[in-house]
Amino acid sequence: MGETKASTESDEIIMSKTMSNSNNNNNKTSGNEQDEIITVDQLQSLVKQRIDLEEELQTLRDYLIKGGGSLFGLNGSFVDKEGYPVILVMNDTNQQDTYLARCFYRLDYIWSPHLDIIIEVKKARARIACIQTDYKILMKSIEDGMLKLHAQNKPQQQTVPKPSSISTPTTSSSLTKESSIQSPAANPSSASAVGSALAPATATLATPVKNEEPFMDKGYNRMDLEIKIALDHHARKILTTEALAFLVELERKFRSARTVLLAKRQERQADLNRGIFPDFLKNTENVRKADWKCAAMPRDIMDRRVEITGPPERKMVINALNSGAKVFMADFEDANCPTWYNSIHGQINMIDINNRTISYKAPDGREYKLKPEVATLFVRPRGWHLDEEHVYIDGMPMSGSLFDFGLYFFHNYRIAMNRGSAPYFYLPKLESHLEARLWNEVFNFSQHYVGIPIGTIKATVLIETVLASFEMDEILYELREHSAGLNCGRWDYIFSIIKKFQQHPQFVLPDRAKVTMTSPFMESYVKLLIYTCHRRGVHAMGGMAAQIPIKDNKQANDVALEKVKADKLREVMFGHDGTWVAHPALIPTALEQFNLHMKTPNQIHIIPPNPSFTAKDILSIPEIKSDDISEEGLKGNIIVGVEYLDAWLNGNGCVPINHLMEDAATAEISRSQIWQWIKHKSKLSNGKVITLEYFNQILKELQPVLENRNKKSTTLKDSIPMFQSLIASPTFVDFLTPTAYQYVIRRERTAFNPKL
Repeated sequence: MGETKASTESDEIIMSKTMSNSNNNNNKTSGNEQDEIITVDQLQSLVKQRIDLEEELQTLRDYLIKGGGSLFGLNGSFVDKEGYPVILVMNDTNQQDTYLARCFYRLDYIWSPHLDIIIEVKKARARIACIQTDYKILMKSIEDGMLKLHAQNKPQQQTVPKPSSISTPTTSSSLTKESSIQSPAANPSSASAVGSALAPATATLATPVKNEEPFMDKGYNRMDLEIKIALDHHARKILTTEALAFLVELERKFRSARTVLLAKRQERQADLNRGIFPDFLKNTENVRKADWKCAAMPRDIMDRRVEITGPPERKMVINALNSGAKVFMADFEDANCPTWYNSIHGQINMIDINNRTISYKAPDGREYKLKPEVATLFVRPRGWHLDEEHVYIDGMPMSGSLFDFGLYFFHNYRIAMNRGSAPYFYLPKLESHLEARLWNEVFNFSQHYVGIPIGTIKATVLIETVLASFEMDEILYELREHSAGLNCGRWDYIFSIIKKFQQHPQFVLPDRAKVTMTSPFMESYVKLLIYTCHRRGVHAMGGMAAQIPIKDNKQANDVALEKVKADKLREVMFGHDGTWVAHPALIPTALEQFNLHMKTPNQIHIIPPNPSFTAKDILSIPEIKSDDISEEGLKGNIIVGVEYLDAWLNGNGCVPINHLMEDAATAEISRSQIWQWIKHKSKLSNGKVITLEYFNQILKELQPVLENRNKKSTTLKDSIPMFQSLIASPTFVDFLTPTAYQYVIRRERTAFNPKL
């Protein structure tokens, strides 16, 4: 085993040498930062060092992946897909097995005729790690040099604050410590001092020198950042060098905290499955009892009486902005299928909205342009649980939340502020105040990064999970400098009840149409939300009216509008400050009720009596009656689930089905209800027990109906089995969209490269 020891010593020498080089680079960088002038020649020298490192790295990677041919008596790659050596060893029966030699420092326990390959692979991997460290230090030096050189050429401007110099109020480790919430009694209204008017930016920002090297036609791959799809000129417009640098910083800074919080969701679900039900947190009782307020609201979002939502598709956003609603929420989440086209063009549309240059010419020649007065723009990024599979950072897909937020914020914050507005967001699917804390740290970091005041960003949190309803005070407290209130995300909230209490028959719900806002558990959560928001000085937004016009049946359309009217009347009388609609045709009905009963911009000043709800009130699910679950309801769920999934596979996340605008939230109710009914052997009103076999029978009967309703679809052959597999899964699948997303990703990449 002398070779093993020698190899280890050799590796230590390599690593020691590299560390020495790194220290020298650090010293050089430090010296450069102290110098007042940097020359072009110095920058070119650093760039040459970068090229040398890239070439050496590529040589090492080629060696590992392509193998050594007959050099060592083996063909093919020396490493598996995770980078570990693939070595042939002899087993007890003298047969050759493939062994993954992952214990590099216990080689004395391994016998192999190819031990020399293990040693060589180990050395190559160690050198790659060292090069990557050197490369990061070198790129930092190049970035600093570019900024300094640019500042020399334009001394009147200030450079963008570098992330390394940013100190945020809390560290990432604090995201997992519930007890780290400080008592607001010590500083009762610190956030309220921010004021309602947006302060001007504290610095004039310089644009760093752009990397003129063109993007590769087959994507983008520079060391630790990889874009796994072809980039056209639209993508290049959005994915600038500076924007990509910001995305990388966001992902690296917050990836570990996000991972921990998503793991906590799974731990919490395991507790729920065991019957440990939620309650108001004891260790944050001081936050709920103390008298504190969120920061004052900007003037342009004081009146939000009617908001319209929809995907970031060009024609739809123009219609929504012109609709007469006070706010338009561009939805990159539930109403959007995150194809690469939708994500990139959605971001382009957001820039054009903020610049007031967006227009659209339809195939029939009709032109769409903005009116002089338009709705205020909010943006909803994807939830924490979703990835952006087209962009990999350090070998892993980046957060879909940070991708959507980062690109919108980076490209639009200055445009919005110059118009007297700011970047406004809706935050979806939060399950705890710790997840709100993570968003707050993202906001703080981003504002520091571009040099604008803390509190410029404002965000409304959707309370659309049952767990979040127990932490509304805490969520507002975490976001108190950035909060624009809470919203009753009613459809996802119903889905959350089914998902979180999936193992418990007392939480079985009736037909979707029978779960209304007058149900005790829904009414309790609404009243608590309104009380909490108004006590803290922020908006309490109502829920979505999903109806769409029924053009060929006036009587049915009138009935639908009466339902919308009753819903909005109930909301404004309860104390909501605004509401949501899914279609422009519903805006006059919603506005009528809020204009009639809310004469001020909002009702925040009216604080209702403390409802003093307990966990029992929040979880008060009525017992199922014999006629609560019908075959018609089962069939309706199947049709909605399959047709929505089919539309999603074709890139559409917002689908009109049976005179309702369906998105991911309503589709989730449909498929989760079926799973729940099968799990607990629920009975239909006709006496039949809902089993997997019965579901499959009904689905088979409905297949001709589905084919007839979707004659142009080419993907029903995929969407029906996919929906079937979600229902048949012995364990509940948390969300349907990640499953469908893999299909979309595969198809996008196959369209680019048919060999995949």
